[in-house]
Amino acid sequence: MDTRDPVRIAANAFNMIKEKHSALAAVDGSDDLVDLSLSIPRQAGLKHGVTLSLQDADELIFSAGNFYCEWFPCSDTRVVDEFISAVSGFLSGTFRIVEHHQWGRFVKAELQRPNGNQWDTIASSRKLYVPFPWSTSRRVLSNG
Repeated sequence: MDTRDPVRIAANAFNMIKEKHSALAAVDGSDDLVDLSLSIPRQAGLKHGVTLSLQDADELIFSAGNFYCEWFPCSDTRVVDEFISAVSGFLSGTFRIVEHHQWGRFVKAELQRPNGNQWDTIASSRKLYVPFPWSTSRRVLSNG
């Protein structure tokens, strides 16, 4: 893997994800807001689509539903491996995203992987909120 060129690193990571999930249709792209992007829309075999991108020259982004998380720097091979594992785990249905809502508004999302009879959070995203225990709900996104 080329550790000097973030676009090439991201492209290689995206290609590895596409190869692992070759039955899924994916759309490559980029625009003024991101250096590189890949969308895997909802389709047969995929209940929840994902968007992947490279932003700010070294951040690999994974988003699905209200979950949005960065892995950086992409020049670190371990970071890229964790990113590929997170995306592949969600696409395959092994991992899940748990969205938390308060008074009907999104406040937090957690990417989780199974660990025996429980789930471990491996990444999370959140909005600024006051964590009151009432008026909260959860929504689980899973491709399994």
